[in-house]
Amino acid sequence: RAPLLGTIIASLIVLIGWTCGWSARSYQWVAWQLHESAAALERLATYDGLTGCLNHRSFRDLLDREAAAASAAGRRLSLLLLDLDDFKQINDTHGHLVGDDVLATTSAMLRDSVRSADSVGRLGGEEFGVVLPDTDSGVARTIAERCRAAIAAAGLTVPVTASFGVATLPDVAASPEELIAAADVALY
Repeated sequence: RAPLLGTIIASLIVLIGWTCGWSARSYQWVAWQLHESAAALERLATYDGLTGCLNHRSFRDLLDREAAAASAAGRRLSLLLLDLDDFKQINDTHGHLVGDDVLATTSAMLRDSVRSADSVGRLGGEEFGVVLPDTDSGVARTIAERCRAAIAAAGLTVPVTASFGVATLPDVAASPEELIAAADVALY
């Protein structure tokens, strides 16, 4: 009887150990899945799905933070706004799939044409913005011209041009809202 009882107890200990180990691995898998899901949700909440640029809300949050940091440090901050010219005509004439390709290619050209410290956002429709930290208006205009040339030379199935507006904090604006308004005026 004693050997049988010992065998049963040993078997139960092994079973309990195996169950605990399996539960720990299951917990780790669930925790990993939750982490991956949270990261995916954060990407969806931050970036535009078509262009890969910051979405409007994330772009505005970044602009607010950069403006506060520039003001506190006495540095310049430039904002570049751009609008694709006659984009509605591209959609109406060539279809929305071509329009989507134009938007995706434009955003790629913008990201390739700016510096690593700069941030590109899709503000809505065919409107984009670029935050240029530690950048005066002369350098910002040079970057805008580089972006314009890259978009024009993108080799799309339809010719695409863009209009740009540049404004610099604190030269023409004292707040993010004033910076956007000044760049918008320069755009039009």
